[in-house]
Amino acid sequence: MQKLFSIFLNSSGYPFKSFTFVQENNAYYELVVLNLLQTENTIMYSIGGDKARIEKIDSFKNFPLAQKYLRSCIYSEENCNICGKCVRTMVALYALGELDKYSKVFNIDYFYKNIDRYIGYTLAHSKNEHYRECLNMMKKKNMLISEEASRIAKVLDAAQKICDKNKDFIKSKIRRN
Repeated sequence: MQKLFSIFLNSSGYPFKSFTFVQENNAYYELVVLNLLQTENTIMYSIGGDKARIEKIDSFKNFPLAQKYLRSCIYSEENCNICGKCVRTMVALYALGELDKYSKVFNIDYFYKNIDRYIGYTLAHSKNEHYRECLNMMKKKNMLISEEASRIAKVLDAAQKICDKNKDFIKSKIRRN
């Protein structure tokens, strides 16, 4: 691989100002990881850390190559339309008013048929800055959030609390044994 690439550019997952060591997500400390992966023949750079994710999407939204080849999915070569990264990207493009241009890479018919679920999921995950950026853009553009999307968010929040409670219970049982 060292003979193939001398420079590797990685789009930062989070703004550099969000740098922290958290076990759940190495994107917060990717600057360190990329530095450790460098060799004398391959230099690795994290780029885009000066911009929020929605700003990055806004900067390439009108490029035909992005509209034809954008891949955000972490589970499949093709965008699955349901993982967190696909959802965030589709909702961001929707909030920017550009989703329809991405019909070659996302199933936008499915998105619009299930828009309340997508927006509800985004609301339920609004503690995450990527989802919050989408909601802020929707608010800025005076996009309405349906009652159904709000209801779905409440159900997802309640389900997450139950999962967290059970996770803590299971951890306590494991520690005892």
